[in-house]
Amino acid sequence: MKTKRLALCFFIGIFAAAVFGAEGMPIGRELCRETASFLSSFGFKAQSAPLVSGGQNDFPYNVYARIPASEKSTAPNERTSLILAFTMEDAYVRRNFFTSFLRRLKELKNDCDIILLFSYGDEPIDRSMAQIRGTDVFAKNIETPDDYTAVCFNFNTGEKAAIEPGGGGTISPDWLVLRLIRACDENNETYALRGGGFNSLFRLSLIESDERSSFFLTREIPCAAFSIPSDGESAAAVLTSFVFSYTAAGTESWDTHYLLIPTGTSIAYFGERFIVLCFMGIAFVSLFILCEFSFIADKKNRKNIRRDVVHLWYIIPLTALIASLSFQASQIFTHFLSNVFGIGTLVQFILKVAAAFIIVTILYLFQIRRQGILKKQAYAYVLTLASVVNIFIFAAVDISLFFLFTMEYVVTYLSRPFKRTGSLIALFFLMGIPFLPYVVQIINFGRANAFRTVAYSPFPINVLLAFLFLPFLIQWFRIIARMNERWQNTSLTVVGMRIRNAVLSLTAIAIITTLIFTAITYISDRFDTGDERRFTFRSDIREADENRISCSVSDRTFFGDTSRRLVVRLGKNAVLCSVTLEGESKNPVLYSDSEYVSDTGTNTDTFAIPPYPPETLVFVYTADTSASTTVKVSALYEAGEKNTYVKSTYTFDIPSQKSGGFS
Repeated sequence: MKTKRLALCFFIGIFAAAVFGAEGMPIGRELCRETASFLSSFGFKAQSAPLVSGGQNDFPYNVYARIPASEKSTAPNERTSLILAFTMEDAYVRRNFFTSFLRRLKELKNDCDIILLFSYGDEPIDRSMAQIRGTDVFAKNIETPDDYTAVCFNFNTGEKAAIEPGGGGTISPDWLVLRLIRACDENNETYALRGGGFNSLFRLSLIESDERSSFFLTREIPCAAFSIPSDGESAAAVLTSFVFSYTAAGTESWDTHYLLIPTGTSIAYFGERFIVLCFMGIAFVSLFILCEFSFIADKKNRKNIRRDVVHLWYIIPLTALIASLSFQASQIFTHFLSNVFGIGTLVQFILKVAAAFIIVTILYLFQIRRQGILKKQAYAYVLTLASVVNIFIFAAVDISLFFLFTMEYVVTYLSRPFKRTGSLIALFFLMGIPFLPYVVQIINFGRANAFRTVAYSPFPINVLLAFLFLPFLIQWFRIIARMNERWQNTSLTVVGMRIRNAVLSLTAIAIITTLIFTAITYISDRFDTGDERRFTFRSDIREADENRISCSVSDRTFFGDTSRRLVVRLGKNAVLCSVTLEGESKNPVLYSDSEYVSDTGTNTDTFAIPPYPPETLVFVYTADTSASTTVKVSALYEAGEKNTYVKSTYTFDIPSQKSGGFS
């Protein structure tokens, strides 16, 4: 009897595979039902979570299953629920992976609830149309975020796993990231740590982040993203190890100011407490060095050096102010060039920096002409002071940036004895070495519009940019002063010195611009072909030759209120749909059981519609009939090829009514 049941299951499986293989992956509610059935086959209680409120339409939904804790933790403030977030598409395509994992999960005994979430609609379709994301809806509906932790899993095309410790301008807690790392190490799974452990890049939103994990993090639910290699075999052991070793103990804190530095065979961890202690130590040492004035050993010239330092007291705040104003003003010029010549944001940022360097150079030349050449030690002291100022400023922005600017400070402090022109020029470039690891991470994982943040930035951001470049500008001041000192020793005329200063400035700008534009070419190539970067979804959309949409409206009035029934017929193969109602002078929707979003500024109401809607949509709402309404329905349809769609739009007007309505 047992043999017959096994044979029957085998032939049913073969038949189902043949059917789905011929018809392709199911969509809409069919995919939801298929996922729920798959979970139920392993003995889990599959539950549905609607994507939109109101039950007038047969919309798709999220599917989840809760595995209760065998002995739930009772410690205060611990997070007693762990969400393992997958997509329905992955669950359908990679049945072998999930079959082995779910079988193993039946043996789990844990001190916290495990929630298996299979979200619907997270695959991007078209950025130009609003799209409801299943993970976003699920995270939004969590009423007690302090009880939850989440890990979002996705499958990549690479050969190794990847851990992403942040998203949405927030950092994942250290204990969650370290547990994922430990699970990889225990199973000898090679992995990449996105961002290289420099979590400030996530906080500053300079690098790409997993959109699904951002939905949890922005709602104060600890989350990290784990990317599984395409084969998934070795990563299945990592996932199992992580879940079976997971415990609610130690989840009450959320330390987001930490560093995880890959060292080849392991990860060096620097926690928030360690960073704060280092900051206090460096602050004490730096203040002592500044009080020493960096030239106490030079007893012969001590008075002259101190006098020159006093003469330069204004150069740091004035440089920061002029650079900030230059950054702000140059944005107008670069924006004009963008409109006329179509230059990219990265080139605009480079032109913005170049303009600031030119304006500050004019300031420095004026200072040299007014006060003459001062002692070399005075310039070195001002550079040291600028580096110390940056430590405090950027540590206030993000204390994990402390090590970066401390390294820059160490480089500038050790360079105090430099006097030769070649050494000073070399130092200018050496000061950029501490920033290289951050630059590499931005090249590998940077957001496509990361430079737009700094190319078009408000004045406070431009002030931070000015302080970021402040040590480089002061070092440039040292180089200019040194060159002018040499030219004075050769008895050059005033006109000759001006000509040489102009040539020096233009040559320096040309060299730096050439290096940066060379880097642009390199960065562009890495962004286009880098294997480590997340796949950027692209779709081909064209307008439909014929309209596929039809609508009908009927009104009924009860005790002065008009109940309007809007029926939208999309037909087959609709992928995305938006239904927007725009009132002539006010919002047309007073109330509806169907979920909608109102914009009082534009007098529009938009109904929420998940991807792959049914062929017919019905919306019933209480209408404001005192003003006319324009209904606009847009839909994307599959065009037969992958990621290729046809867009159809239908618009009609509903006239205002003084009383009564359609019958």
